[in-house]
Amino acid sequence: MAGFISIDCGIAANSSYSDQSSRGLLYVSDAGYVDAGGGLNAFVRPPYDDPDMAVRYFPGGAGERSCYTLLGPVAPGGKYLVRTAFCYGNYDGLNELPVFDLHIGVNHWATVNVTDAGDLRMYPFDPYDRLWQTYGDIAGWTNLTTSATVDVSSITSFDKPTMILESASTPVNATRMDFTWSSDPSINSDDTPYLFMLYFAELQRVSSYAMRRFDILVDNVTWNGSQHYIPKYLSAEVVKTVVKGPGQHDFSLVATPDSTLPPILNAFEIYSVKTMNGVMTNDADGLEYLHKSCQPPLIHRDVKTKNILLSADLVAKIADFGLMKAFIDEFRTHVTTQPAGTLGYLDPEYYNTSQLSEKSDVYSFGVVLLELITGQPSSVPVSNSESIHVAQWVRQKLSEGDITGIADPRMGFEYEVNSVWKVTELALQCKEQPSRKRPTMTDIVLELKECLELEVSHALSYDSSSVPSTANNLSATSADLQSDAQASQHLGQQTVLELEQVGEASPTHIGPAPR
Repeated sequence: MAGFISIDCGIAANSSYSDQSSRGLLYVSDAGYVDAGGGLNAFVRPPYDDPDMAVRYFPGGAGERSCYTLLGPVAPGGKYLVRTAFCYGNYDGLNELPVFDLHIGVNHWATVNVTDAGDLRMYPFDPYDRLWQTYGDIAGWTNLTTSATVDVSSITSFDKPTMILESASTPVNATRMDFTWSSDPSINSDDTPYLFMLYFAELQRVSSYAMRRFDILVDNVTWNGSQHYIPKYLSAEVVKTVVKGPGQHDFSLVATPDSTLPPILNAFEIYSVKTMNGVMTNDADGLEYLHKSCQPPLIHRDVKTKNILLSADLVAKIADFGLMKAFIDEFRTHVTTQPAGTLGYLDPEYYNTSQLSEKSDVYSFGVVLLELITGQPSSVPVSNSESIHVAQWVRQKLSEGDITGIADPRMGFEYEVNSVWKVTELALQCKEQPSRKRPTMTDIVLELKECLELEVSHALSYDSSSVPSTANNLSATSADLQSDAQASQHLGQQTVLELEQVGEASPTHIGPAPR
C-alpha cells in the first residue's frame, strides 16, 4: 500500500507476502533493515495474524543495543507514523514476558512491557489510522449490525470510519448498560482531564409503537441534565464529556421508564487532554508582525525572557519597546546605529559592525528558545567561578547525543522528543554566523507551529494491543490504557503490545547515529 512500510520481523530474507487480515498490506522481511539477532517461529496460535507468527530475537545482555536502520524509505522533512508490535509466545522456552527499552535514534521512546492487552482492530481506511479495540465479552450483551451505510456527516471532529458505527452492543434482558474505565495513576493527577466520546447510531428500524430512549450517566451524574437521548436511525452522533483524575470512572446507559427498547452503544473513545499554551509561537508571531507587517519595519533590539509577559491565559506578549528602531522604508535590510541590548541576547554581528537588521532580533529570539527548552538562563554556571552561554552548553550536551539532558527536567519527560530536537536545532540556527544564514521570523513561526502540531499528536497518540475477536461489536480506542500491573498473571499466554508514535524526519538533523 502506497505510503506504508510494513516489515515482518523474523521471516526469511527477501521474502514478502500480502496480509489479508490488514486488507492486503504487503509485508517484507526485516533482513535488509537489521544486522543482528535471528529469526524464529514465534510459537503463537490462531487467532493471531500472519505478522505475529515469526519473531526477531536479540540474545544480547542488559545494556546492549540492537538496531533497525530505516535510511532508504525515510525522507528528510517527512512526517511518519511509527507503529511497532510485540508478541510473546514463549519462543525461548523461558515462559517469561520480556521487558526492554525502545529508542528512536538515541531518544527513549517507551519501556516495552508485554502484557495481555486485549482485542483490537485496525481499519486502514480510518483517516487517522487509529486502532479500534473490541471492548470484551460482556455477559448479557448482544450484537446489532447493519449492512446499510451509517451517515457520519454530523460528526464534525475526529472522523469515524463508517464500518465502526455499523455495529453496536445492547443488553439482552436488561434495561441498562454499565461499563468502566480506569486511567493509569502513575501518569496523572487529580486534575488530569480525559475526554470521553460516545458514539450512537440506531441500526434497527423502530416501529411507531416502539421507542429507544435512555439516560447517559457519567460517574453517576446524568449527562446533559435531565435530557433523555434517542439515537437516530442510520445517522451517527457523538456525546462528549470530560472527567478528571485517576482511578475508575463509571458509565451507564439506562433506559427511561417509557422506553420499549434497551440502550445501545456503537463505539467510544478516550483521549487525554493536553493544553498547549503556545508561548513560543505567540512571541514569534509578535516579532514577525514587527518585521513584516509594520510600515516601516520595526526591530525590537532587546528580545529576552524578561521582556516576554504572560497573560492569565498564558498568552505571550512582547514588552519594553524602549530600544526599538524603525527602518527608513520597507526596502532597507540594515540600518546603522549604536549597538544596544542585553548581554547574552545581543547579536555579536550587530555589536561588532553596528549594522542592525531583523536577523538581530532572530539571534535574540534563538536565545529565548534555548532558555524555554532547557530551563537554563542565558549564562549557565558550570563552576563556582565560571559560566558559559546557554548555546555553548546545549552544543556540549548535543555532542553527547542525549536530548533528554537538554530538556528542562520540570517537563517530566511528557514531551515529544522530535519537537524538542526541532526547536533546539531551530534555536541554534537563529545564532548562525553570518546573520544571512539565520532563518527569518516567518520561517521560525512556521517551524514552531509544526513543533506544536507534533506535541499535539504526541498528546493524542495511544498505546494499544491487537488481538482478533468477535466477542462484542462495541469498539473503542483509548489514549491511555490501563496499568500493566497484572503482567505476572499472564505468563505463558500469547500476548501482544503495539506502540505508535508520530514523528518528523528533520531536514537538518536526525540526531546522532543509533549505533
